[in-house]
Amino acid sequence: MSWQPYVDRIVSTEHVDKAAILARADGALVAGSPGFAPSADESAGIAKGISSDYSFPDGITFGGAKYAVIRSIPLGDNHSAVLTMKKKESEDEKATGLILTTTNTLVLVAHYDSTERGYTGVVNDALSGLADYLVSSGM
Repeated sequence: MSWQPYVDRIVSTEHVDKAAILARADGALVAGSPGFAPSADESAGIAKGISSDYSFPDGITFGGAKYAVIRSIPLGDNHSAVLTMKKKESEDEKATGLILTTTNTLVLVAHYDSTERGYTGVVNDALSGLADYLVSSGM
């Protein structure tokens, strides 16, 4: 099964500038926007945090960028959203964030720029809607 159309669907919301789908078990990249991928250590950290009741005491690092976890939202059995925000290094830097939403077997990741086109609630709703669909399809 090709997962790239799902990544393209996430980005097509126009509130997300890049997205990825990871395997829930080990965080391995399944599909993603060009240049948007976690390192092996980052993947392992994401998988470990998810398997530890969504505990990310040191935040989440993805693609070399560090994100603070703002909150984790349970959405049902084995299904949650994790909202993050990257600390701005300077006043000129844009505020960006990640939202991770899980299914039984996958982790959907959306990156957004909260100053231009991405609003946390809209991105979370879009990602959660896709996750709900995938959960209902046995994923």
